Amino acid sequence: NLATVSAQKAARWNAEGFNMMAVVANYYIQRCSASETREGEVIRQRKEAQEENEKNLTNLQKELTAKLEAERETWKADLAKEKLRQVELESVKRKEISDLEDRLQKELETRSQIE
Repeated sequence: NLATVSAQKAARWNAEGFNMMAVVANYYIQRCSASETREGEVIRQRKEAQEENEKNLTNLQKELTAKLEAERETWKADLAKEKLRQVELESVKRKEISDLEDRLQKELETRSQIE
């Protein structure tokens, strides 16, 4: 009988030990599950933030490209106007020079006729 009682106590002790191990294992399993859930949430948030940053960078790049292109077109238009103005000034100068040459030629003819 003593061996039976001793065996029963050992069996109870082992069963209680296994129950305690099961409780501890369940605790760590739950903790690991919560950690994995939190990790997944952090990864998802990071991906969303990264996608948002890429979207913002793309939009900023498009905006800056459009502004630079508009500014470039303005400079081209200003350059074309300035070139046209220079051509007109050259034309006026040539006309003035031609008029002066004509006046000088007439003056010389007039002087040569007087002499």
